[in-house]
Amino acid sequence: MHERLKFLLADLGLNIKQFAEMGDIPYRTLQDYLAGKITPGYDNLQKMHAVFRVSIDWLLTNEGPIYVKKEAVAGVAESPARYVTTRDKINAILKELSEKDKGAVLEFAEFLKAKKGGD
Repeated sequence: MHERLKFLLADLGLNIKQFAEMGDIPYRTLQDYLAGKITPGYDNLQKMHAVFRVSIDWLLTNEGPIYVKKEAVAGVAESPARYVTTRDKINAILKELSEKDKGAVLEFAEFLKAKKGGD
């Protein structure tokens, strides 16, 4: 299963810290999963399914589609990228920045917003 988890992170374009934070899975636990030391229990499999829409069957057996199709979950598109929104990625990055750097990001965002209004 650890190889499938590595694939999942790469497919979603996330690092371990981002995946752990977004999935509400302890960082060290996720490291152990990826190293093949332990396997995810029911609770963490459910979290991965709920947040990233990954198929639990695929994680456990390597069979079937990787992601749950939109027919299975109302209002969900089929592309895996839709589960990791731009907002999620920005929030994960912001958590890693110092307060000074967060201020710089805010200033830049305000600049872009003002620029858009002037176009």
